[in-house]
Amino acid sequence: MNTDAATMLRIMGILSEKEETGLKEVIAMYELMFAEKERKKIDQLKLNFSDFTTLTYTAIGLVTGENDQGEQ
Repeated sequence: MNTDAATMLRIMGILSEKEETGLKEVIAMYELMFAEKERKKIDQLKLNFSDFTTLTYTAIGLVTGENDQGEQ
C-alpha cells in the first residue's frame, strides 16, 4: 500500500474537492493507494461496490489514523 505523504495529500485533495465522492473519486483513490499487484489480488475478491468503497475508506482511515480507537 502506498502510504507516502505525497499520495496521502493527493487523496486528501480528492476528498476535499466534493461533498460526496462518487465512483470516479473512489477508483482514483484506490489506484493511488494500491499497487497493480495488490489491486489484482483485491480484484479477485470480486467485491460489490459497497464493500469496495468500505475497503478504500478503511485503508485511508488506517493510514491517516482516523480509525485509531486508542486504548479504551
